[in-house]
Amino acid sequence: MVVCFSFDFEFFFFQQNRPVNAQNVADALQKFNLKKAAIQKALDILADGKRISFKEFGKQKIYLARQDQFQIPNTEELNHMKKQNADLQKQLEDQKKATSEVEAGILSNLNRI
Repeated sequence: MVVCFSFDFEFFFFQQNRPVNAQNVADALQKFNLKKAAIQKALDILADGKRISFKEFGKQKIYLARQDQFQIPNTEELNHMKKQNADLQKQLEDQKKATSEVEAGILSNLNRI
């Protein structure tokens, strides 16, 4: 049963990429009717298998996504992404402007009727 849910937990950690405890995961996955004890066991198995990291603070365990699984872009890739983002922002502004002009034309025509 734990192995079945391990993919969901790994995806959860990959998606969240923030520290969580067993209760955070239980709250996020409550729609699956999983008990906190089962979640804790699954998290411990993933941590023992080095698929996620954890730190202990007294009785509390904080689980983290392993940061070595994320691709970090180099400077060239980052600059390329920034340029793409700027181009997409310009396209968005152009689309907003065109939409406003069309809406203004429609309202103008409606006022004439």
